[in-house]
Amino acid sequence: KQFLERILSNPFYYGVMVQAGREYPHKYKPLISRALFNQVQRVRDERKHTKTKYDSKDYTLKKIVKCGKCGRAVSPFKARNTVYLRCANAQCDNPNTAESLVIDGVSADIGFIDVPEQWLDKVINELRRRHNDQQTYYTQNITQTRAEYDKLKEKMRKVYYDLLDGRITQTLHDEIATDLEKRQQELNDRLKLLTSDNKDFQVTASYLLDLAQRAEQLFNESDDDLRQKLLEYVLSNIELKDKKLSYILNDPFKTIVETKKKSLSAHNSNIWCNIVDAFQTSAVAALNDYKLKHLVEQFQLSGNLI
Repeated sequence: KQFLERILSNPFYYGVMVQAGREYPHKYKPLISRALFNQVQRVRDERKHTKTKYDSKDYTLKKIVKCGKCGRAVSPFKARNTVYLRCANAQCDNPNTAESLVIDGVSADIGFIDVPEQWLDKVINELRRRHNDQQTYYTQNITQTRAEYDKLKEKMRKVYYDLLDGRITQTLHDEIATDLEKRQQELNDRLKLLTSDNKDFQVTASYLLDLAQRAEQLFNESDDDLRQKLLEYVLSNIELKDKKLSYILNDPFKTIVETKKKSLSAHNSNIWCNIVDAFQTSAVAALNDYKLKHLVEQFQLSGNLI
């Protein structure tokens, strides 16, 4: 049971490895599909929202922080109207920390992941242009794929007539038909992917942009449960050590922050293109991401900015 749970919880087993908050495809054969992984995570997420008397309180940093000393989970608790964070390991010497000591820093970083106004129109227009180019690419590939599919249908019809007329044996017919049917299925899968990505890429990029632009407002105005979901998506590798919280911003938010900092000293007028690259890569990776879909529903993120 634990072995299966580990497989169903780790994106490595559907074909990607996560490093510094980014996904990279690896060379190993996947054991599960991405669709199954997302379905499992959705079920788990729904169960998290089913409260019990032992798990009824929401905290901003609940279930997303690890101890920077021993690696165990860090749990929030409330005492004298103050929320504290403590390591689950009673033997660990990592001190209990008031949430108020670290949450302001998190809030400040969340407020810095928006695209500056002077770049916003450029980023949107470039994403739109790249989407249009991608539309052309998809349209051409869909046309080519459908043409090949139609040729396969004609070949299968011809092979069948050859069998009926006695020009080929049943065995040869079955071998040829099996190969043609296999190729047909590959083309079907390709068509599904092309038509799906054709529609979803622009919308997903828009969700990410809207989240970046409104992140500070959403964080400050939301309850603890939604704040936790927001941080879970935007941050990774969150650790508490000696009353200090460390974490990594996930892309495209990480690239936004890095580009804004570089622009203060760099003289490259096109440095904003780094942000476009990050949005494009992240939008492709986030297609069908259950965590993003949950944020879209809860925060009513716009799919029409691009």
